[in-house]
Amino acid sequence: YKNWVYACVEARAEDVSDMKLRLFKDDEEITEHPALDVIKKVNPYMTKHEFFHATQAFKDLDGNCFWFLARDGEKEDGDIKEIYILRPDKVSIVLSKENPLLVQGYIYTQTDGTKIPFSPKQIIHHRNFNPTAAHPLPHRGMSIVQAASWSVETDNEIRNWNYSFFKNSAKPAGILTYKGEDRKSVV
Repeated sequence: YKNWVYACVEARAEDVSDMKLRLFKDDEEITEHPALDVIKKVNPYMTKHEFFHATQAFKDLDGNCFWFLARDGEKEDGDIKEIYILRPDKVSIVLSKENPLLVQGYIYTQTDGTKIPFSPKQIIHHRNFNPTAAHPLPHRGMSIVQAASWSVETDNEIRNWNYSFFKNSAKPAGILTYKGEDRKSVV
């Protein structure tokens, strides 16, 4: 998430976060609805703009974004009051033992190692298409950065080499010489 990768991800995330969401039923626009209220104020720590910015950035960088739906009360089917984004690198998908085509749940591993289980009704998993996944099984998405990893790594190595070269006063590490039969050449 640096150099031109940062610039590209930021540009895409900014475009997504600036979108105007509208709700329609049939051909009629609905201007008041609980879903619109949640989207306008997703949680006390993020604005709608920050929320959608982070969603797109995680999808670009990891291929996945997980929304935790904080519901009203203890009920799993209660009204959604807030939405939080979980770091995708800390979320594991748990497949059903009876039917591996279904998600049994998700596990979020905190920095201290504590594991927090979530049911499928508590999480919305947004993922990019992944051509290498074991379709049709539930799987993780592929990031656009992963798809372009060869180009990204090549660019990073070139930047490191250039940095080292100029840090060493742009002097070559040595000189190659060739002694021919009747002349001396410096290459």
